[in-house]
Amino acid sequence: MRADVRNGRALLGSVPGFESRAFSNDGRALLYLPADRKDVVVLDVATLTERFRLSGHTDAIVWAETSPDDKIVATSSWDKTVRIWSMDSAETLHVLQGATNQSWAGAFSPDGELIAAGAGDKMVRIWNVGTGELLHTLSGFTAWVRGLSFSPDGLCLAAGARGGTLRVFDLKSGDCLQNWQIDTDSSGVNVVALSLDGTLIAIGAGPEIHVYDASTSQRLQKTGGHAGEVTHLEFHPSGRKLIVATTSWDKTVRIWSMDSAETLHILQGTNQSWAGAFSPDGELIAAGAGDKMVRIWNVGTGELLHTLSGFTGWIRSLSFSPDGLCLAAGAAGGTLRVFDRKSGDCLQNWQIDVTDAGARSFLEISRVQYTTRGDLFFKSTEGRIFGYSAAKNLKWETKANTRSAAFSISSDGSKIIAALGSSIGVWKID
Repeated sequence: MRADVRNGRALLGSVPGFESRAFSNDGRALLYLPADRKDVVVLDVATLTERFRLSGHTDAIVWAETSPDDKIVATSSWDKTVRIWSMDSAETLHVLQGATNQSWAGAFSPDGELIAAGAGDKMVRIWNVGTGELLHTLSGFTAWVRGLSFSPDGLCLAAGARGGTLRVFDLKSGDCLQNWQIDTDSSGVNVVALSLDGTLIAIGAGPEIHVYDASTSQRLQKTGGHAGEVTHLEFHPSGRKLIVATTSWDKTVRIWSMDSAETLHILQGTNQSWAGAFSPDGELIAAGAGDKMVRIWNVGTGELLHTLSGFTGWIRSLSFSPDGLCLAAGAAGGTLRVFDRKSGDCLQNWQIDVTDAGARSFLEISRVQYTTRGDLFFKSTEGRIFGYSAAKNLKWETKANTRSAAFSISSDGSKIIAALGSSIGVWKID
């Protein structure tokens, strides 16, 4: 799979049998799981050749990661074990046992001295990486543990489980410092957002919004107002204004004050909303809906500024450019349009061509994302990823053989890694 180098985008390589991947911290190694997920293949990123293969698990591996210093690889598996491997020799250093059910999540502490794993037996276990000693078995969950995160100082571990339980533990004592139970009147959590300063967590559950203090786990607010499911939830980008925007199937967009829990504006004129986005300066809010329109409002006044049309289906993804001057919108039917923020004029229009009528009926632009450098990438459900540089007026494409294509962009906007069916590709964005 190769990109057109004439368009300034050279593919560094592709790997068959891809299912999951993770970069080492120095970016030189890539871990990926073949289709049976029982081995970890360690690749050299520069050449995408196999350095070695880690074998020993007897069931599917669900997590693989390098230690902060890249000297160790840890893996957790449905075979109820966690394994510690040497990146130098590819040997198994420790087989960490104790779980009575399948492992689902794992994490290294920031200093690399500890490893945590969550399992289907509703427990989290913490081991010493160097000795393999089991230090703590942490309980109190209502279902299997699916997510783990160490605090930046390495003193605490947060663990989330199915059933809505989130617990924060002290790593020295193993004591539970905080316990959250997400209590909603709806069937479950739809969307979650974290404020830019990290102090607030907002959760959209059914038609409700729940706001929590991130340090104390205290619920500060529970607000209602939407008559349908909340489909998008986002904090104001200033990081200072406690404003949240929500889109819903009730055909409204709401701007909320998190200080007073009051609705500042109810933005109407739309259909069922599927996507939303703040402009980088926080002055505008855009929402895409099922009526094949994108609408842009002024956040401060609630005034409708633009109604943007020309799509062939409902709007599924929105992204403002880093300078806030353009808005890209992708829709069902394979339409991608880029608009001028001030005038509302369409600057770019792409229609993905599909010859198969059956595939055309399922086609949509499911993700749109600008890089920090201003390049635009978008993905179609029939397996193609497109890129566009406005600065060079160049457009390029990579084609996959699956409808489940996914991609990630490096924080500096210089590389894109894409899961393309049974392979991966790493591109350098020049």
